[in-house]
Amino acid sequence: MKDLSSRKQYGRIRFYIIYMILMSIVLCMCIQPLGVSALSPLPTYKQGDYLYNYLHHSIVGYVGKEKDIVTPVINDDCFNVSFLGENKNIRSVTLNAKVNKVGEGAFSMCKNLVNIYVDPDNEYFTSIDGVLFDKEGTTLIAYPQNKGQKEYQIPEGTKYISSTAFTMKRGFFDFRTLLHKIYLPDSLEEYTGLTFFKCITLKEIHIKDTNEKYTVENGIVFDKDMKEIVYYPKIKSSYYVVPEGIRKIGYYAFFNSGLRYIRLNEGLTEISEGAFAHCRLRKVIIPDTVKLIGRHAFAGNKIHTLKLGKSVEKIDASAFVSNNITKLELNDSLTYIGGHAFAWSDIKGTLIFPKSIELIGYNAFTSEEVSRVIIWDGVRVDDSLFGSEEFKEAYDKYGAGAYIVTDESKWIKER
Repeated sequence: MKDLSSRKQYGRIRFYIIYMILMSIVLCMCIQPLGVSALSPLPTYKQGDYLYNYLHHSIVGYVGKEKDIVTPVINDDCFNVSFLGENKNIRSVTLNAKVNKVGEGAFSMCKNLVNIYVDPDNEYFTSIDGVLFDKEGTTLIAYPQNKGQKEYQIPEGTKYISSTAFTMKRGFFDFRTLLHKIYLPDSLEEYTGLTFFKCITLKEIHIKDTNEKYTVENGIVFDKDMKEIVYYPKIKSSYYVVPEGIRKIGYYAFFNSGLRYIRLNEGLTEISEGAFAHCRLRKVIIPDTVKLIGRHAFAGNKIHTLKLGKSVEKIDASAFVSNNITKLELNDSLTYIGGHAFAWSDIKGTLIFPKSIELIGYNAFTSEEVSRVIIWDGVRVDDSLFGSEEFKEAYDKYGAGAYIVTDESKWIKER
């Protein structure tokens, strides 16, 4: 009986220990700080209906159900609005006088937001017709997603537009009135393919003839001299022939446009950063006049056929990363191949580097299907190529020549 009593007592002790451990876990989950996100690794605390990061003095979320909200005064300090989170309730936001910074995309998940207002005493921001600008009215910071306008005239005096200012998303059962046309002011000083890349509902951009920097033809934005393509809208054709006279494809000009076919013109000399990134191109022929292919220029396509023109001198970092290229012939003028330029394409067989090549960047080629390489003296090879550092080690030791890979993935010089 004594043993049985001891066992019961021991069982109760075990039960209480487990119970206390479970209760501690529950309490830790319930008390502040509320959580840590990947975007904001520092702890966040709830103050009213707002999530607040005290270390960064920033609002990082709103969890309330109010339609019209005013940012709270917190310890009478200046603070920034980093992000309001995903909230379908908010119709208007008023920034109080203490807000001194607004994060990029701060309102991007507020799909029903109609107006952004600003306290007149705020020294950093102003609101023009419910749209957020800097205090001078020269930079457009945020246009509410549910403004209800099919077209919008950006006010004269605006010089810059944030790349996250226009974020328009539409779901399958979304029947909101969304932005289709934008009129640019003559005062605009900077415009790129990223300016409206998140505005997926945009169909037309209008520019006055008096604009000294930009012009529009067939819905496509060019520089005033018609030498550069600045922006190609998503809703345009998936097939495009670049007009004669174009010398440059601008910064992210065709980014994520859905383009499937492009015919580049002779006379083109530069393909800028991100120009055709994340399209659906399968075949690309680079004209003989092109000298520079910028960073991420053709990243994330489906290219299986690539022909480089004879004048290409520089292929910048990640220019053709994440494609389906299996065979590659490098041109004789090439001097520079940036890091990850052809990474994550399964290039096979023999790869011949021209005598002109001076630098091959880190992981410029990651394919382990390359079986033979011909390379000349004086080339700087940055660490890993073809899936390891074996090739660099062999080249640094033996210099110019032809190299083959063994069954053990060792690179050796051909005899």
